[in-house]
Amino acid sequence: MLTKRLFYLLLCCSILYLSCKPGHFRSPEKFVQYISDPAHGLVQRQQEQDTVYTAQLFPLDYQLLLAGCGNGTVNCDSLRQQFDSCYYFRFEMNGKRIPESVIYDMANQFTLQSGKDTLVCGLCQPIANGKASSTEYMLVFYRRSAAKHDLLLKYNQHAFSFSQRNLDVTLY
Repeated sequence: MLTKRLFYLLLCCSILYLSCKPGHFRSPEKFVQYISDPAHGLVQRQQEQDTVYTAQLFPLDYQLLLAGCGNGTVNCDSLRQQFDSCYYFRFEMNGKRIPESVIYDMANQFTLQSGKDTLVCGLCQPIANGKASSTEYMLVFYRRSAAKHDLLLKYNQHAFSFSQRNLDVTLY
């Protein structure tokens, strides 16, 4: 009788542990909060004099969340294939002295190293954020292979390193 109760207790604990494993979220709010926290490696900041550079890598499930997946109205499988072919970043420069080169040809100022590949920025879209001393961009890099490697985002002399294990966060 005691062994049967112990068995059920272990079974319940195992189910609870597996349903709450790190990096797996059921709540969109907790997912967004997790990927926005610099402690989890998807947001990195560097400061140079009066300017703060922030790079944020968005995992695949974040793009799916923005596209409306999970509410039953969108074909998530085709979107998953489409979004999985790219890396998505948000890059922000915030400070008193933003470089003049920010205005011209920004896409050519970013590269992304993935394994042995160096990827050029496929899309560099300015984001209006309403801050006079800040500029922000959405960056998209197209993958060359299905293999997933650690990533190194480079902007001028700044390099932001993202580990592949930090990307293994999922929603739902």
